Amino acid sequence: MKKLMIILLLLLASIAGAIDRIPNDSTDRIVFFIAVDVTDLFTRETALDTFTVYYVLDDGSVAAMTDPTTSPVSNDYMPGLYSLAIDEAGMTNMDAGNDFETLTLHITHASMSPVTMKVEVYRPKITAGQTATVAAGVIEALVTATNDIDLSATQKTSINAEVDTALNTAIPAAGSLVDGSINERIKSVDELTESGGDGDLAAIKTLSSSAGTL
Repeated sequence: MKKLMIILLLLLASIAGAIDRIPNDSTDRIVFFIAVDVTDLFTRETALDTFTVYYVLDDGSVAAMTDPTTSPVSNDYMPGLYSLAIDEAGMTNMDAGNDFETLTLHITHASMSPVTMKVEVYRPKITAGQTATVAAGVIEALVTATNDIDLSATQKTSINAEVDTALNTAIPAAGSLVDGSINERIKSVDELTESGGDGDLAAIKTLSSSAGTL
């Protein structure tokens, strides 16, 4: 009975209990799995290579890794523990709009009991490996003062060109009335206030003058 319980525990151990987390689109991470003998489901296998690995990301199609990179961690101190490189783009290429997806791995070898494990692929909300300082619940941003920014000659020329274009649109050359420009709007106001014009303000001014003479 005791041996049966141990076997059951090892079987459970062969299915990852804790879910690893890997950033999306990364191809430089590794996960770990335990290899136990396919017959007695107990003995840890320490000299295996050439594993076959199948994977599926969320509800996508099952695919086989082209050339799985595995390595025993330490046959002396951690027998049966192997690393597997998650180094193929399709394994972490999440669909747009998702914050996380589940990568399921199925690892097989003729001498090993199959291992199935899950890895969470997530979309980082900040740059990986970076930290932010928080004070009184607010993230302190380190912003470079504008007078400390050293623009290149090309950048200055580009900025000047953008400003010139904006000004030419807002205030076109004399005699040019572009819809929405400041010149066009000023002309509209002038027409409204001219006593001889047809605008509403001109009419009100005329009526007001007439009423004053009664």
